[in-house]
Amino acid sequence: MKLATTTDDFCEYVIGKRELSDTLEYFRETPFRHFDLSFCAVMYPGSPWYEAGDAWKREAEDCAKKADAYGFDFVQAHAPFWPYTD
Repeated sequence: MKLATTTDDFCEYVIGKRELSDTLEYFRETPFRHFDLSFCAVMYPGSPWYEAGDAWKREAEDCAKKADAYGFDFVQAHAPFWPYTD
């Protein structure tokens, strides 16, 4: 079994940024090495995943490069869930 967490855990601490790749560096000093790539915070305007165009591709590549550099990988850590608010 792999001990995993979600990239969304630190999204609120990355002030002024919505990029998933920016949250990865916050985990470098923790024991976590396996991550569920969360898309919860990317539904807001300004996110490369939300906006039209190819910015999401660069963000995906940035996530992969940073994960590789830090010795991280991505796993599925939990089942999908439905929106719990209106």
